[in-house]
Amino acid sequence: MRRHLAISFLVNSKGAPLKIKLAPGPQDTPYMWYKNMEYHKRYEKAYFAHAADIPNFLSPLLSHIFRWQSLELFAIPQPDELVPLLRSRAPLLKVLTLQAKESGLATSRSEGHPTIFLGSTPSLRHVNLSGFSPPLSSSLYTGLVTLTLSDINFPPHSIHLFLRNLSECPLLTKLPSPG
Repeated sequence: MRRHLAISFLVNSKGAPLKIKLAPGPQDTPYMWYKNMEYHKRYEKAYFAHAADIPNFLSPLLSHIFRWQSLELFAIPQPDELVPLLRSRAPLLKVLTLQAKESGLATSRSEGHPTIFLGSTPSLRHVNLSGFSPPLSSSLYTGLVTLTLSDINFPPHSIHLFLRNLSECPLLTKLPSPG
């Protein structure tokens, strides 16, 4: 979406919760409008342009972070560049999906690094992280219903922090084991 359109949509949306998703287009889909090759090319071009510059993609949305209901970013080339951007509370955030483009292992951030969303995500219930790892002591890991972690190298000394946070997830129904 072009920047001026995003700003216009934000103004017209008033205070409605925002669902933000940046994902490559599906390859096989039953919807006829995706089968239009021209549309698919435009979609793919826009996706790669936005994915390559996440700060620019998110910039019109950052002042509305308190309205975010979901943030789903797929195949992000540099997921660590999100950390300085996500430094505000996100009280409505229910779904967080951050997936790195590269499948290499990300090392869990040290406990001294800044906490995304200032540790304030009271509504967060579904977390899917791949190749991106906030510290295991982060409040992102509390109160969850589903948690999926992949391609992350956690330091052995921090596992007890993670287990303590998981104990604060009485509704946790999905915790896939690494395959």
